[in-house]
Amino acid sequence: MTPENLVYAVKIAALWMFLGFDLTLVFTLKDFDPGSAGLGHMVAGLTSQQVSLILLGDAAIRLAPFGLAVLSLILNETSSRRMNLALGTVFAVASMVGLATLFTQVSYATPYLLLTQVASIAPAVMVVRYAYIWPKGTQ
Repeated sequence: MTPENLVYAVKIAALWMFLGFDLTLVFTLKDFDPGSAGLGHMVAGLTSQQVSLILLGDAAIRLAPFGLAVLSLILNETSSRRMNLALGTVFAVASMVGLATLFTQVSYATPYLLLTQVASIAPAVMVVRYAYIWPKGTQ
Protein backbone atom coordinates (compact mmCIF):
# COMPACT_ATOMS: atom_id res chain seq x y z
CA MET A 1 0.00 0.00 0.00
CA THR A 2 1.38 3.39 -0.95
CA PRO A 3 1.76 6.05 1.76
CA GLU A 4 -1.09 8.10 0.28
CA ASN A 5 -3.41 5.07 0.30
CA LEU A 6 -2.30 4.19 3.82
CA VAL A 7 -3.38 7.65 4.99
CA TYR A 8 -6.88 7.04 3.61
CA ALA A 9 -7.01 3.56 5.16
CA VAL A 10 -6.01 4.90 8.60
CA LYS A 11 -8.56 7.74 8.41
CA ILE A 12 -11.30 5.28 7.49
CA ALA A 13 -10.23 2.85 10.22
CA ALA A 14 -10.38 5.67 12.80
CA LEU A 15 -13.89 6.58 11.62
CA TRP A 16 -15.00 2.96 11.92
CA MET A 17 -13.60 2.83 15.47
CA PHE A 18 -15.48 6.01 16.41
CA LEU A 19 -18.65 4.58 14.89
CA GLY A 20 -18.20 1.37 16.88
CA PHE A 21 -17.88 3.25 20.16
CA ASP A 22 -20.84 5.45 19.26
CA LEU A 23 -23.06 2.49 18.37
CA THR A 24 -22.13 0.84 21.66
CA LEU A 25 -23.27 3.97 23.46
CA VAL A 26 -26.48 4.18 21.40
CA PHE A 27 -27.43 0.56 22.12
CA THR A 28 -26.56 0.92 25.81
CA LEU A 29 -28.72 4.03 26.13
CA LYS A 30 -31.58 2.31 24.29
CA ASP A 31 -31.34 -0.77 26.49
CA PHE A 32 -30.88 0.88 29.89
CA ASP A 33 -32.29 4.42 29.64
CA PRO A 34 -34.88 4.84 32.42
CA GLY A 35 -37.11 7.01 30.22
CA SER A 36 -37.45 4.41 27.46
CA ALA A 37 -39.16 1.08 27.16
CA GLY A 38 -35.71 -0.47 26.96
CA LEU A 39 -34.64 -4.06 26.83
CA GLY A 40 -37.21 -5.29 29.36
CA HIS A 41 -40.12 -4.21 27.17
CA MET A 42 -38.48 -5.64 24.05
CA VAL A 43 -37.99 -9.14 25.49
CA ALA A 44 -41.25 -9.45 27.42
CA GLY A 45 -42.96 -12.72 26.54
CA LEU A 46 -40.07 -14.15 24.52
CA THR A 47 -38.30 -17.44 25.15
CA SER A 48 -34.70 -17.47 26.33
CA GLN A 49 -33.55 -18.61 22.88
CA GLN A 50 -35.27 -15.65 21.22
CA VAL A 51 -33.73 -13.25 23.75
CA SER A 52 -30.31 -14.80 23.08
CA LEU A 53 -30.73 -14.21 19.34
CA ILE A 54 -31.72 -10.57 19.93
CA LEU A 55 -28.69 -10.00 22.15
CA LEU A 56 -26.43 -11.78 19.66
CA GLY A 57 -27.70 -9.52 16.88
CA ASP A 58 -27.10 -6.44 19.04
CA ALA A 59 -23.55 -7.62 19.78
CA ALA A 60 -22.86 -8.24 16.09
CA ILE A 61 -24.01 -4.73 15.17
CA ARG A 62 -21.89 -3.23 17.97
CA LEU A 63 -18.76 -5.17 17.00
CA ALA A 64 -19.02 -4.93 13.20
CA PRO A 65 -17.39 -1.48 12.89
CA PHE A 66 -14.33 -2.68 14.83
CA GLY A 67 -13.90 -5.57 12.41
CA LEU A 68 -14.36 -3.22 9.48
CA ALA A 69 -11.62 -0.97 10.88
CA VAL A 70 -9.21 -3.92 10.83
CA LEU A 71 -10.31 -4.97 7.34
CA SER A 72 -9.80 -1.41 6.08
CA LEU A 73 -6.15 -1.70 7.04
CA ILE A 74 -5.38 -5.25 5.87
CA LEU A 75 -7.29 -5.53 2.58
CA ASN A 76 -5.74 -4.33 -0.65
CA GLU A 77 -6.72 -0.91 -1.95
CA THR A 78 -9.47 -2.01 -4.33
CA SER A 79 -11.16 -4.38 -1.89
CA SER A 80 -10.92 -1.93 0.99
CA ARG A 81 -12.33 0.89 -1.10
CA ARG A 82 -15.28 -1.17 -2.33
CA MET A 83 -16.00 -2.61 1.12
CA ASN A 84 -15.96 0.82 2.71
CA LEU A 85 -18.22 2.30 0.03
CA ALA A 86 -20.79 -0.48 0.39
CA LEU A 87 -20.80 -0.95 4.15
CA GLY A 88 -20.39 2.75 4.93
CA THR A 89 -23.54 3.38 2.91
CA VAL A 90 -25.37 0.60 4.76
CA PHE A 91 -24.37 2.00 8.16
CA ALA A 92 -25.25 5.58 7.14
CA VAL A 93 -28.72 4.57 5.94
CA ALA A 94 -29.27 2.39 9.02
CA SER A 95 -28.28 5.28 11.29
CA MET A 96 -30.69 7.61 9.48
CA VAL A 97 -33.49 5.06 9.83
CA GLY A 98 -32.62 4.71 13.52
CA LEU A 99 -32.87 8.48 13.94
CA ALA A 100 -36.25 8.54 12.19
CA THR A 101 -37.40 5.74 14.46
CA LEU A 102 -36.46 7.79 17.52
CA PHE A 103 -38.64 10.65 16.36
CA THR A 104 -41.64 8.35 15.93
CA GLN A 105 -41.16 6.72 19.36
CA VAL A 106 -41.42 9.59 21.80
CA SER A 107 -40.46 7.42 24.80
CA TYR A 108 -37.01 6.81 23.26
CA ALA A 109 -36.27 10.41 22.33
CA THR A 110 -34.06 11.47 25.25
CA PRO A 111 -31.53 14.21 24.46
CA TYR A 112 -28.53 11.91 25.04
CA LEU A 113 -29.91 9.23 22.77
CA LEU A 114 -30.72 11.74 20.03
CA LEU A 115 -27.21 13.20 20.25
CA THR A 116 -25.50 9.81 20.00
CA GLN A 117 -27.76 8.72 17.15
CA VAL A 118 -27.01 11.90 15.19
CA ALA A 119 -23.31 11.44 15.95
CA SER A 120 -23.39 7.97 14.36
CA ILE A 121 -24.46 9.36 10.98
CA ALA A 122 -21.44 11.62 10.43
CA PRO A 123 -18.66 8.98 10.63
CA ALA A 124 -20.57 6.61 8.35
CA VAL A 125 -21.00 9.38 5.76
CA MET A 126 -17.30 10.32 6.13
CA VAL A 127 -16.30 6.67 5.52
CA VAL A 128 -18.22 6.76 2.24
CA ARG A 129 -16.68 10.11 1.33
CA TYR A 130 -13.09 9.00 2.00
CA ALA A 131 -13.65 5.71 0.18
CA TYR A 132 -15.08 7.60 -2.79
CA ILE A 133 -12.18 10.06 -3.05
CA TRP A 134 -9.58 7.34 -2.41
CA PRO A 135 -6.95 7.56 -5.19
CA LYS A 136 -7.72 4.98 -7.85
CA GLY A 137 -4.37 5.02 -9.67
CA THR A 138 -2.65 2.05 -8.00
CA GLN A 139 -5.15 -0.77 -8.04
